[in-house]
Parts: sequence; structure tokens; C-alpha cells
Amino acid sequence: MKKFLKIFSFIAISAAFFFFAARSDKGSGFFDPARAFFRSLSDAYVSREEIIALRLENQSLSRELAVLVEKSEKAPDYHYKTAAVYSRYPSNDRSSIVISIGTEDGVVPGMPVMVRDGVLFGKIRSVARTQSEVETIFSPRWKSSVRIGATNAKAVLQGGAVPSITLISKEESVREGESVVNISPEFPLYASLGKIESLESSPNDVWQHGMLEISYELQDISSVFVLLDFP
Repeated sequence: MKKFLKIFSFIAISAAFFFFAARSDKGSGFFDPARAFFRSLSDAYVSREEIIALRLENQSLSRELAVLVEKSEKAPDYHYKTAAVYSRYPSNDRSSIVISIGTEDGVVPGMPVMVRDGVLFGKIRSVARTQSEVETIFSPRWKSSVRIGATNAKAVLQGGAVPSITLISKEESVREGESVVNISPEFPLYASLGKIESLESSPNDVWQHGMLEISYELQDISSVFVLLDFP
């Protein structure tokens, strides 16, 4: 024990000597290596919290990626029909669109509509011979069950001009930027909806809520995909 204390004291005294010498102008040149050594220790200490945060974020993203890969491997293949989107310019009602296929193409109410492969956009609401009306996730009437992130936190997608994610339990560890996927039986399981953003909660509320960040612009959509054989 005494030997250990002697060694520790020697190291501590040496470190203190080099530290103060490195800070002194008189130690310039000879103590440059010591000055660089202690500066590197200081930099490492300052960035330690950032490194830990990055490691935790990387672990979370890795778990989320693994979950999404597993879900995509289990997703069945569906037959779909591509449909062109009619324009209502200058009116821009995001809650519904009209597409160029109908009963002649086998379309019936309730069929899921995807904006692209794996991304849920809406459902068929009404059908004519050569046209159909699609209710989109931007409709105030839209409500569907969703899950968020790698922890699969349950929530509700509430449609609107800017869709929102509601009824997120405060006990769930949900972060902004995590993926939002469908779990409602009316649509393909784990179909992508977007990411959660602007997560908020009030002290007296038992729920959290946020907005849905989507990966497309409605005005840029010229075609959609109607799933003909779901479920």
C-alpha cells in the first residue's frame, strides 16, 4: 500500500509540474510536448459528453434500422395499379384527390393508395367507371393507428393540412426524427408514413403529441399506386 501511495504521489506531482510548466511562457519550447498532451486531455474531457451522445444516437439508429429491415423482409408482395392524378388547379385541396382508374380497373372503396413503394398516402373513398376519389392522410377525417421508432411506441395519426401524431404515452421514449409506420389493419402493416417532429407535451397532460414530417410534396405527385389485392 505504501509503495502504491509513493508511486501515485510521484505521478501526481509530476503531472502538476508539467501542467504549470506547460502553461508558463518560460516553458516554451521544452515543454511544448507537455502543453500539447494536457491540451489533448482537456479537449477529450470537453467532448466526452458529445461522444456519449453520439454513441447513444448510433445505437438507437442501429436498433431502428434492424427493426425496419426485419419488417421489410416480412412484408408480402401486392399487385397494384398505377394511376395518374388529376389536377384541381388553382384549388389545392389536400384532403382528397381524383385518380384516373375506376371500376373498369377493379378498383373498389377502401383500397390502400401508396404515393410510392411502401409509403402510405390514402385510401379509395368512392369509385366511378374510369375515375376514383382518394381520401389522403391530409383529410381531417383521417385517423389510423401507428407505431413510432425502434421502441414501437403506439400512437394515432390524425389527418389534417399538417398531419399530427397524438396519444403518445409520456412513458414512451420517443424522439424527434424517428420513423412512423402504420399498424391499422385497413392498410399494409408497417407501411411508412414519415417521421415525427416538433414533439411536445404539457405538464398536466398524460400524452405527448407531435407533427408528421413527410418525404414528399403533394403538388409534385403526378401518379399513385392502388393496391388491388389487399388484404
